[in-house]
Formats: sequence, structure tokens, C-alpha cells
Amino acid sequence: MTHADAVGLPLFVQVTDRGCVAYVPIPPSVPCATSEAAAGRVKAASQRDRILALLRAHPEGLTAAEVEAATGYSGTRARLLELSHGVGVQRGLGLIERTEEQRTVPGHSQAYIWRIR
Repeated sequence: MTHADAVGLPLFVQVTDRGCVAYVPIPPSVPCATSEAAAGRVKAASQRDRILALLRAHPEGLTAAEVEAATGYSGTRARLLELSHGVGVQRGLGLIERTEEQRTVPGHSQAYIWRIR
């Protein structure tokens, strides 16, 4: 839609409920597949940034479970892979690495430690 197409469109819509008339603002946008995909990318980037900052603050490294507990994010393992070597044919950013070092995480057995490269 161009600006010319938008000229003259109403900013409010009339709503009638039980005989009462009200004018409600029309939302500026409607969710669609492209806007939802863009929001998902922004959320993923924000999560990667927070995880990276957390690992920088812990040079000794953290397990995936410790990162998840500290951030409150579920699915941190996917973000760790994105920050490291990637998944399948999708290359990662190479900013962190999974070490061969392990430590016991409560409720789990041994877990690998992730740290900044």
C-alpha cells in the first residue's frame, strides 16, 4: 500500500455493543508470517547476545544447563550451537566452543562446558 492509497482510510472503527457506540483505534499492523519470522530472528539474536555476555562474564565456562538456569531461556542448546560451529549445513558464528571438560550438573550426569574462544 502506498501513501496515496492510505490517504482517507479511517483511524478508528465504529463498534456497537448492546446499543452503545464506541470508536476504537485500528491497529497499525496485523501480524503475518513475515513479521512473525522477523520477530523470531530478533528474539534469537537477543538471546545469542545475552548468552555470549554471560559466557564472557564466566571465563571458566558454563554448561548448557547452567546457561539455561542463568538466562531462563529454554532451548539454549540451539543458541549455543549457533554461537559455536553451527548445526548441519548451517554454519555457526565460531564465537564459543564446547570444551572436552565436563562437570556434574545437579539432576544430570556429566555435562560439557562451553566457553568463549
